[in-house]
Amino acid sequence: MMPFSGAKLLDIFNVFAKHNPHNGGDHRSMSRRDLLDATHSIGFNPTKKELREFCADQTEFNFQQFSDFLDTQHRPVAADLLSAFRLIDENGDGSLSLDELKLALTNFGERMSESEVQELVKLFDTDGDGTVDYNEFCDMLVSFDTGVDESTQEVAFVAADQALVSQLETDKNGNSDPLEHARAQAASAIQDSFSDMTAAHAAEPSNLDQWDADRMHGTFQVGKGNRVTNNVYMLELSQPTSVFLSLRLRRDEHHGAMPLDHRFYVVQMSRDVHDSVPRLICASQLQTEDDSSLRCDLNAGSYIVVPQSSGCTLRERQEQPATRVPISEDPVGGGTAFTQAAVNALGSIFARFDFDATGTIGRNEYNMLLLYTTGELCDDDMWAFITSHFETKNAELTFEGFHELHLMQLEQQLEDGGTDDDYYRKLFLPLGFNHALVADETVSFVLFAFLEKNDVCDGLTVLPVDDALSQKADLLDVLETGRCHTLGTSLTLHVRRDALHATLVVKNGGKHLVETLLDCTKSRNVISNRPSLKVPARIPAGGAVLLCHLLPARATAPWSVECTIAS
Repeated sequence: MMPFSGAKLLDIFNVFAKHNPHNGGDHRSMSRRDLLDATHSIGFNPTKKELREFCADQTEFNFQQFSDFLDTQHRPVAADLLSAFRLIDENGDGSLSLDELKLALTNFGERMSESEVQELVKLFDTDGDGTVDYNEFCDMLVSFDTGVDESTQEVAFVAADQALVSQLETDKNGNSDPLEHARAQAASAIQDSFSDMTAAHAAEPSNLDQWDADRMHGTFQVGKGNRVTNNVYMLELSQPTSVFLSLRLRRDEHHGAMPLDHRFYVVQMSRDVHDSVPRLICASQLQTEDDSSLRCDLNAGSYIVVPQSSGCTLRERQEQPATRVPISEDPVGGGTAFTQAAVNALGSIFARFDFDATGTIGRNEYNMLLLYTTGELCDDDMWAFITSHFETKNAELTFEGFHELHLMQLEQQLEDGGTDDDYYRKLFLPLGFNHALVADETVSFVLFAFLEKNDVCDGLTVLPVDDALSQKADLLDVLETGRCHTLGTSLTLHVRRDALHATLVVKNGGKHLVETLLDCTKSRNVISNRPSLKVPARIPAGGAVLLCHLLPARATAPWSVECTIAS
């Protein structure tokens, strides 16, 4: 919905278009730069991808095209802004103090000076108590859309009233009233803070029960350096169709103090066997409390769904529990048996690698387990031995067979002079279990795939862990959607940020290897997947490196990202 009347929008267009050196006579048009500046001035914050897709090869834009571009942008409603300002209210007292406003408005969007924030408080503090009430502040920024005609449903951003047009005029001429400048900057800062603090996930189609459906289980596991690994999934389509994907966490398995962040990508590999570079098709929004969801239209072809978690909240274990739980015991009557704790842990492992939730584990699934534990694959002879000596159903291992197979392996290890600890290191440690046989380095999930067309896909297929593909998909998304900052002659810093998460990538456009240090120590209220907020990096010529992920340490408090690059 257009936030301004046609006349007011035309005034804003004329402010920018008349200063375009390419204009001639009575013809008015905007350059790409003018289009972006005018859009920013109203409080919208389009991405580079949105601008590029809209502009294509065009370099000049008339008023109608300017209006069309604004129609593609989203503006928050009052309820959204109230939610954003509650995040700024760090002490939760229902009002914004000068210090809280300073923290927010000097760190989000176009940064305001402290004097401008003070002027803003004076303007909005109607009762003189030195604070700004949420509802009063938001009422001055937004008027609710009640379905009335266009002349009365204008969104009343401070930057959008008639003062904006006059202020834009004075800004272009180098003369700006400080208070009017503060008002316009506040609108821009608040809009950016809203963009940074809110994230949405795709709405579930209303007729989803009529779509073809499949699901696969999976697990995020953290390793050294807080590197999170997980399997990826193939989706092969014989015809074009609309697809709805959703990733649901087993949150009861997460032992961290903060919610686990998660998202997923859909990528397509090149058909050229000599070209291993994936093509990013689409990505879900990062989530912590909700399911990650995505709806997209896909052509016929093979796609890979790549779940991802940053490693900021699923952390590598720093120390083992004081008490070690035994794995084996000597039952009455002799022999060797697993303890109940070990049987429970085996059950968790079985469920983890029963990707299709059939209650049995096939050879492909068993190979996924071996890749984590031994690094080797099960050959024909080994699988023939397993299926002929242990309980199976439809040529796949049942849990009873899985239990007996591992008991045999435990007995062999003990007979060879091994210990419980040797078996722990062979099976349980590589799968994220601590000495108490609790999987404190893993969180399970279920990936759902719904296809609008029937009989165009045989369902999801699990593939081995592909850490390189996960990293590549994340890097491509940052380069595609993040904001770019030039650092000297060859380096650019790309920052993708939303309400919950920031990812930083450095790209080297030069012809030589660059060694650098990313310093994020001035960022406020953040945690990183890295051990330190100072991240050393080697960026190859013409390459790009994902340096770190950042999340707010306290979700209810404002957070800022401020980084420098040093050689």
